[in-house]
Amino acid sequence: MNPSSNRIKILAGVFSLATAGLLAVLKLWVGLSQGSLALLASALDSGLDFLTSSVNLYALHQAARPADSEHRYGYGKAEAIAGLFQSLLVAVSGGWILFHAAQHFLKPKAEIPDVSSLYVMLVSLVLTTLLVLYQRSVIRKTGSLLVSADHLHYVSDLLGNLLVLLSVALAMQTGWDWVDPFAGAVVSLYLLKGAWEIFKKSTDILMDRDLSHEYRDSILRVVKGRSPQVLGYHDLRTRSAGERRFLEFHLEMPKNLTLEESHKILDSILDELKEEFPYTEVLIHPDPVEVNLNGRTLLDREAPRFY
Repeated sequence: MNPSSNRIKILAGVFSLATAGLLAVLKLWVGLSQGSLALLASALDSGLDFLTSSVNLYALHQAARPADSEHRYGYGKAEAIAGLFQSLLVAVSGGWILFHAAQHFLKPKAEIPDVSSLYVMLVSLVLTTLLVLYQRSVIRKTGSLLVSADHLHYVSDLLGNLLVLLSVALAMQTGWDWVDPFAGAVVSLYLLKGAWEIFKKSTDILMDRDLSHEYRDSILRVVKGRSPQVLGYHDLRTRSAGERRFLEFHLEMPKNLTLEESHKILDSILDELKEEFPYTEVLIHPDPVEVNLNGRTLLDREAPRFY
C-alpha cells in the first residue's frame, strides 16, 4: 500500500469531517438565534454529515493498516464496507428528495429564506465547493472508493443548496412554481445513479469480482517475450481489496528447466509486472510441461483453466 496515497485519503477525510462540523455549529447557532426551523433542519443534516464523515475517517484509518497475522491480505476492504453504507445513505437521500419533489409538483410552493439564512447558505456553498474540489483531486490521485462515495454525498449537498437559491430566485422573477420540484427531481435522479455505482463497486470488492481483463494483455506480452522457456499460462485469478490488488496465475514451463533457471525467469516476470502494476501483489506458480514431437502435455492435469 502506498503510504503517500493513504495520507492523502486520510487528509481528505479530516477535511470532510471539519467542514461538516463547522457547518453544523454555524447553522445551529444562527438557527437558534433566528428561530429558523429551516436552518435547524439543515443543522441536523450537517450533523448527520459529521457522523458519516467520522465513520468514513475511521474506515480510511482501518484500510491504511498493514497486513498482520490475522488479516494477511490487509484491511483494504474497510473502504468497501463504508462505501456500501454511504451508497445506501445517498440512495435514501435521493429517494427522499424525489418523494418531496413529487409532492411539490402536486402542491407547488416557494419558501423564501430570510437574510441570515441566505448568508449561512452562501457560506455553506463556499465551504462545500472547496471540499468537493479537493475530494475530486484526491479521487484522481488515489481512485479511493470511499472518498468517491463521500464526494457524491457532498456534491448532493452542494447541488441541493444551489438549487434552493436558484429556484427561489427564478420563482420570484417568473412565478414558475414548478422550477423547485423539477430541480429537486433532477438532483434525486443524479444521486440515485451515483449511489448505484458506488453500491456496485463496493459489492464487487466485497464479493471478489475478477479483474483479469485488466492484466491479460500484459501477461501475454511477458509470456511471449520469454519463449521458449515460458510456454503459456493458466488459472489466472485476480481480486481487489480497495487500492490493493492481488494477481495470481500458473506459468507453464518446460520440465527440464532447473530450479535455478525457473526461479530467475519467475523473478524477472515478477519485477516486470510489479513495475507496471505497483499496487498489485503478484503470485506465480510454475507448472512443468512435457515437450515432445507430439506436442506439449501439462503434467498438472487436475487444475482448473481460467485463462
